[in-house]
Amino acid sequence: MTNLVTRIARSAATFSTAALILSLAATPALAQEETGKRLPELAGHNFIISAEVPDPFITSFFRNATGGGIGFDVQNVLLDTTGDTILNASGDIGFLNLGFEYQGALAQWFALRIGFEGAARVGTSLESILGNGVSAVYGYFLGGSFRLLEAERIYLSATVNFTGNSIVDVGILQLVQDAIDQDTISPDSEPVNTGTDKATVAGARFAWAASRLIGVRLNGAIGIADLFRSSDDTKFTFAGQAAVGFNFANTTGVPIGLLAFFKLSNFNPGASDILDSSATAGFEVDYTGHEDFGLGLALSWVGATLTQDRPNINTFGATINLRYYF
Repeated sequence: MTNLVTRIARSAATFSTAALILSLAATPALAQEETGKRLPELAGHNFIISAEVPDPFITSFFRNATGGGIGFDVQNVLLDTTGDTILNASGDIGFLNLGFEYQGALAQWFALRIGFEGAARVGTSLESILGNGVSAVYGYFLGGSFRLLEAERIYLSATVNFTGNSIVDVGILQLVQDAIDQDTISPDSEPVNTGTDKATVAGARFAWAASRLIGVRLNGAIGIADLFRSSDDTKFTFAGQAAVGFNFANTTGVPIGLLAFFKLSNFNPGASDILDSSATAGFEVDYTGHEDFGLGLALSWVGATLTQDRPNINTFGATINLRYYF
């Protein structure tokens, strides 16, 4: 546990140092080419700030996301050598997550970003703790955005991102299952597993101001990933995201925005040990009354396909998103 805390602290310190360097590098560039606007805006529409579907704009900001949720009725059973159930250790799992991101615009056409994320999951009952164990994930991501096209109502950028996560997983039931399958307890078997997952992806982000009220965002990315428990293999990954936002401050003066979003992915950084693919649908309510500050609450439902032939699960989560532009 001491080593885990030490590693997390070192990662956080590295993130802080890199963010400071980016901040110092970004300031002179923007001072030379000041645009006069901070929040993402096209044709009189101020886009709703959201971490769920990132926007394509070349801006400088700091972001924090804090959330949690629950996964319902995650099935885990212990089988004998004939395939009969010995023990049903199914139940709900709870999870918490925390993330920070800094993006610095080095020029009006180019921005770099760095982030740190951590998460933990644990069963909500004795049965689900036995079946699902306890796990912690922490990692970082690095990326860049390049503006490709900017017009009165549309904005398009290309992106490149690299993610790396360290995972600590405590799985008692899996240890027992392995002993039953092998008819022996291996001296190398341990209830605590550690590993990493990594991914490199490239894609595009698109924004369209349909009117002063409505804004649309579409994102897509493909890449390759090394997965936890199977780091010798690589996996082709893809992700798609779509969002429609309604900013009532632009038309009625009421500083409220609503965002509906949908996401599809076959790679989930930090959760590749249990998740094979996922589809997410949700909505977000945002305060939109400040020129360079945004605050939102996102509620989402996730349908996830699990690895190792486990049944699919459904999760419900809530995240508070905070972003400051400068």
